[in-house]
Amino acid sequence: MTMERSTIQVRPAAPLVMIAALALAGCTALTRDVLVKESGQPAGPAVSHCSGSEWMDNSMIAVVPVPIAAFAMPTQELNEIKAEDVLRRCGPPERLVNRGVLTELRLHGVLGGLVSATFAPGVRLVRGAMGVPGAAAGARALLGLLAGPAHGRGAPLPAVAQRGAHDPGAEDRALHCVNCGECNSVCPIFAESKIRLPQMLTHFGEAMRGGAALPESAAVLLDLCMRCGNCEEVCQAGIPHLPLYGAMQNASDAARPAPAARARQRARHVAILAALRASSRYLRDFLHVRPGGYLKRSPASLPGLARYLVLRAEAEAGPAATCIHCGACVAVCPTLANHEFEGEDPRSIVTAQERCIGCGTCVEVCPANHLNGGQTLRVVEAPAREWFLAIEELEKGAPV
Repeated sequence: MTMERSTIQVRPAAPLVMIAALALAGCTALTRDVLVKESGQPAGPAVSHCSGSEWMDNSMIAVVPVPIAAFAMPTQELNEIKAEDVLRRCGPPERLVNRGVLTELRLHGVLGGLVSATFAPGVRLVRGAMGVPGAAAGARALLGLLAGPAHGRGAPLPAVAQRGAHDPGAEDRALHCVNCGECNSVCPIFAESKIRLPQMLTHFGEAMRGGAALPESAAVLLDLCMRCGNCEEVCQAGIPHLPLYGAMQNASDAARPAPAARARQRARHVAILAALRASSRYLRDFLHVRPGGYLKRSPASLPGLARYLVLRAEAEAGPAATCIHCGACVAVCPTLANHEFEGEDPRSIVTAQERCIGCGTCVEVCPANHLNGGQTLRVVEAPAREWFLAIEELEKGAPV
């Protein structure tokens, strides 16, 4: 018995046909589910093109894996998105300003429909009435008799305001805060802990001007404040922050007259200051205090004799020149003349003048001096004893 072997003859053109079919399948397999991914996206405006998502834009990208097929096929957007379709999904084109920003009122419900129906006619009525001669002046006079929503919470700042903790215009001006946030951007506490300290204190000051008592949270914020004056320098509303905080501090201290309460508050204040001044992020990143070998300067001082005087500006000198109370001058003093936590205000840095040797290290390292040209911290030679005697003789009227 003879078995015949059956063979299948493959034509030479068959492999070319199969390769072409696979290439075209790879190019046309990018279906709507792959390109637009609608099946994987939740329904609703949160994923629409108007809300700013980018997945719909990616649907216009077609990938052709085989270069031969790319030359053989014309380039075409498989899921072309027209501008009219995008605007139609976002809403009426005449109301569209940007993604998610629409003009005109789009209110819902009975009250919303009532407001939408009467708003435009009401505006036209007011405009027509205000166009009548004398109507605007009469309306202002009538409204001037009524108490507004900010009545008692502030007043315009006088043209000439006295600086200091008792500035009468400080509390009046707190009302004019525009919440721009510039004060937060330059605040060391905000840089360290993201607490919007100057903005919150300003609103507490506005409430205090309206007769409200400062709560305990305001007292904590006042302890956090370094009184650096950065907020007052950049305030767009011209609010005198340093005098405002001084008035608030006086009111806070008056509300806690008990010695035990004052002692607890001071201990808390010292702990806050110590933690902030020990932060490398505060000293290096925010203040850019330069580390260096300052302790190498160590000539001997003369005990009991003040040869040099360290002059340190405070709030009375203005926000640009005031000491920012960072404590950088304490660590670099070779004779330990600068001390912290010893003044009536724990923020203040005090100097034992008889220990100063006039090296100028504190002047060099002071971050405020770098910004204002040396207005904050200066070292001068102490006047001789004969100078004081001459002053006394001049005051007495005797010839010198």
